Amino acid sequence: MLALPRVMDLLPTMPDRLTEIARRFSDGSNPATRLAAGALYELYERYVGHLADQPVTLLELGVHSGESLKTFATYFAKGKIVGIDATDRSVDYSAFPSIAFRVCDQRNGPQLAAICAELAPDGLDIIIDDASHVGTWSLLSYQALFGHLRPGGYYVVEDWGTGYWDDWPDGSHFQQFTPDATFGKLGKRIPSHDFGMVGFVKYLVDEVAGGRIRPTSKAPRSRPDRMQEMHVHKEMVVLRKAS
Repeated sequence: MLALPRVMDLLPTMPDRLTEIARRFSDGSNPATRLAAGALYELYERYVGHLADQPVTLLELGVHSGESLKTFATYFAKGKIVGIDATDRSVDYSAFPSIAFRVCDQRNGPQLAAICAELAPDGLDIIIDDASHVGTWSLLSYQALFGHLRPGGYYVVEDWGTGYWDDWPDGSHFQQFTPDATFGKLGKRIPSHDFGMVGFVKYLVDEVAGGRIRPTSKAPRSRPDRMQEMHVHKEMVVLRKAS
């Protein structure tokens, strides 16, 4: 008597979830890596999961010992993964032919542009800033890399909460400012905490505003719409370039 195939054997094989892949490569002794293998990668899958089987080109600034590069190289099996770090830790990527690693300071715009011209001449689909977590340095990287991001591509900024830390180089304890409440006078400004990466994230709001930035309500648009949307999460900020 012939054995009938099981229903499970007839179903197409589903790719592993990004969080499952991340746990394989995570450093169990590093609490930050364990966190990334959970909530952080769940967010990534929410935004870029539809690209899992596409030939995407992803660039990550700040790769440390390479766990995230290996995770993305496994998840985006048809993709190209570019890793950039200021330090070469001699990580072995030989088992991951889609990974290309380069040493570069994230503040070095010309060198970043040269790396993009070499490894991503047709543009980038995903850019991740997980480097210094210093506001002005991240801004320099953004200004150098944004032009290489394809329309509709994703720009991700991780760990932006360092701007709230008093012991971080450009951070500060939370400073809650209040507007002047002068009776009969309209206060135009609402000051807010803008130290370090927090200030950088608030700078990015202006990028989303785009053409709505003009001197008067009736003035013609003088700026293009560079960003389609911006989502702020505790773990990271996700921007999508206008298409």
